[in-house]
Amino acid sequence: MDAPLISVLMSTYNETTKELNESINSILQQTYSNFEFLIINDNPNNYELEKTLKSYKDSRIKIIHNEENLGLVKSCLLYTSDAADDLI
Repeated sequence: MDAPLISVLMSTYNETTKELNESINSILQQTYSNFEFLIINDNPNNYELEKTLKSYKDSRIKIIHNEENLGLVKSCLLYTSDAADDLI
């Protein structure tokens, strides 16, 4: 049986580049590799955040951009439907 695909959701708003890199790298370095990583940019006016997100070229990462700040809970609930079917 194949390992289930897991979806990891993370919303970002005003993290520093260091905090964001540490968070993303922590997920990417997991021993379980059958996952997709949905990162929600909840601060469209934070250009440093956008630049950092675009620097990642891992095929497991999908970046989602909110047009306005929705908050953590609303962002995650809104994009749960974009996640894979197996596990979130």
